[in-house]
Amino acid sequence: MTIAIYTDDPDMAHVLSYFFNETVCSVHARSELGGLPGPGSGQAILAVGSPDEKDWFRLKRSVKQGTTTYLMIREPMTPLETVYAKEIGVREILMDPVARLKSKAAETPDKLISVLVCPGLYEAAAGSELVYIGEGTYFHPKQFCIKYGSTRTELSEKEAALLSFFVENEGIVVTKHTIAEKLWGGYIQPDGICKVIARMKNKLGPARELISSRQLGGFMYVKERETAEYAVTRLLK
Repeated sequence: MTIAIYTDDPDMAHVLSYFFNETVCSVHARSELGGLPGPGSGQAILAVGSPDEKDWFRLKRSVKQGTTTYLMIREPMTPLETVYAKEIGVREILMDPVARLKSKAAETPDKLISVLVCPGLYEAAAGSELVYIGEGTYFHPKQFCIKYGSTRTELSEKEAALLSFFVENEGIVVTKHTIAEKLWGGYIQPDGICKVIARMKNKLGPARELISSRQLGGFMYVKERETAEYAVTRLLK
């Protein structure tokens, strides 16, 4: 898809070129719209503050050439102008994006924020099974894996169950006895638990520092590194 922008406003040309950076985009003088000798192709945007008589002629000429033509404005149009734009075949009337944001900012900060919100992201996250465990690291309990950046590390079923147990008990010191009862039904030696925890921590990347041990036994997971360091210091006192 190609988009041709027709405007005499360098700021508007710059902004639109930035927004359409993934598209083949060209910028032309306002007077050149509809000036092609043959049928047009692609899409054209006439970007003006408000259209004058010559602009309406250019829009009609562009539409007749077969070009999908849009009108971008900064100032509100009258109902008659809107009806006329539709009659001559203008595909849509667009609002200059900068002017749109400025108009929202002029109302209240909340209005501007509502325009900038990425719709659906939190809803999608709520439906995701990824669990953020800290330090840019995510845990997928059902797929038994850790994701950090572009790196994916597989966990064993028991390692995944162990990490889930730590996440469910964030900020709580859990003893080896408790871990053995919950995950192994009591049938594991304390040294075996330490080995599984060490093996699991080695797969967590930078998040491994968030699971700390205490000298008298037991382990604790916290999501923030500062909290983890404070917890270790406090427990050793």
